[in-house]
Amino acid sequence: MYCKVCGNEIKENANFCPVCGTPVADGITEVKEDKEAEVKTRDMAQNGGISNTDIPNADIPNASKPNDDMPNDSMQKEEMQKHRAGAPQKRRPGKLIGIAAGLIIVAAAVVLAVILFGKKGEEETFEKLHSFTELYQTENGYAFLYNGEWELNYTQENEFVRISITDAAQYLAEIFGVGSLGDDGTCSYDLDNGNMNIYCDVIMEDGGSLSVITYNVEDGKFTFLIDGERYEPVEDFATSFEDYGIGDLLSAQTQYFEGTLADNGITVEEVAELSYDTIKDCIENKEITLAEDDSTMLGSAELSETLDDSGEPDETPDPEDMDEPGTVASDSQEIFSENLLTDPGSMGWGGAYIDDYTGEKLVIAMIGYEYSYKLINLNGEVFQQEKGCVSDVDYLEGQYYILGKNENGLIGVTSGVGGLWGDYRRVSGTVDPDDQIEGTYGDSETIITVSDQMASITDDYVPSGADIAAATVNYNNGLVIEGRLYTQQDGSLALIDTNSGTIQGILTFTDHKVTAVGSGFDGTYTLSE
Repeated sequence: MYCKVCGNEIKENANFCPVCGTPVADGITEVKEDKEAEVKTRDMAQNGGISNTDIPNADIPNASKPNDDMPNDSMQKEEMQKHRAGAPQKRRPGKLIGIAAGLIIVAAAVVLAVILFGKKGEEETFEKLHSFTELYQTENGYAFLYNGEWELNYTQENEFVRISITDAAQYLAEIFGVGSLGDDGTCSYDLDNGNMNIYCDVIMEDGGSLSVITYNVEDGKFTFLIDGERYEPVEDFATSFEDYGIGDLLSAQTQYFEGTLADNGITVEEVAELSYDTIKDCIENKEITLAEDDSTMLGSAELSETLDDSGEPDETPDPEDMDEPGTVASDSQEIFSENLLTDPGSMGWGGAYIDDYTGEKLVIAMIGYEYSYKLINLNGEVFQQEKGCVSDVDYLEGQYYILGKNENGLIGVTSGVGGLWGDYRRVSGTVDPDDQIEGTYGDSETIITVSDQMASITDDYVPSGADIAAATVNYNNGLVIEGRLYTQQDGSLALIDTNSGTIQGILTFTDHKVTAVGSGFDGTYTLSE
């Protein structure tokens, strides 16, 4: 007899076809149906999520497990068809082998070129980073430290940025109702996913353990890890995050980091592609001397010495002992160190202020009997400004923000919810301003022209908030400000744009020089002869 499947001859007493293995018994059709039933039942259990107890009883025969070395049904059928047709076995001609080998060589060459080109690009990124940062070795990698403000870390596993967020950490602690987050005021910024992870050690009122606060810079959302579970703020809790402006503070820090890179000809993508191995090779090949490992990264050690258990500054830092994080020229430090009081009760509110921990600036101008103010982030962008604000000794009140005096004498800001945030100290003014200020001040990039002076600045009869002169500023390759100068109680002058009425900076005139703060042209400029 012959096999019904492959057509080969089968001996009379054989139970299986010697070629394809098909059973000769009459129950072949029944077995195939049972096998289909078995597969279908298993599919129901796996794909439909049905528990075994819910599967209807099926009369499934006990079949032995197929040998893993046996070919499957489709393979068997294919081989049977070849056998019946007398098909020859496949052969691989030498020509095909040659083509395949050629393609492999070309592909290898392309991969090698990409690797070499990428390596060169990484080395260029390394050179640029090393040119304006301190490079030192950490416990498990290398770090580029920039001016105590951010630290770019590379390990064999990943790369990330540590950024100081002292103020934001303090406000977060207030929202969660704790004295501090149990960390040093820094966070880890992941370049790949845009997450800022603020690591905490906080026990919540309900006993839960808060370990991480995450802020996604791209979508502006907060989440927190409590007892290993992710949560997000809702209702009043979410409103607190908005009122404190914490997202803006954190975003400003990342923008400052990216802006610093851009100023030095580097993109975030290039930084992310730089590898630990390339850094190690560059250090060894170029015999680069590493800076000493600074355990007080980002100035956190100095900061911790000035904080009490509540997270509030214990003592106001001496301006003369601190580096100025703004762009004001170094020769203006003498003006800032004349022990001018920040207290608006004695010096008035008008003037320029800076937060030494964040680098943010606050500019207040008295115009007539009203005040205007603006808040400037690290990139020089104005993120809040108001006109027509009223004041008393302790507060200056606008529609959106209220400025007040902290216990340490520095200026803080609040939206009316929670306490004051920020420690802004005065960095403008002088006790001995120039009497006459008309003339042209500047350099090759910035020109400040003062004209139409109406009175001596030191005249005791000239009140604060008085319009005393005209000023024109040409800066930044063609930008022009046409404005007026208004007297302030700290001896400085506020430059107010004639057209918009907005503050364009605070100017201090002394020793035939003018120092601008809180403007688009910060710096010190000398009077032309």
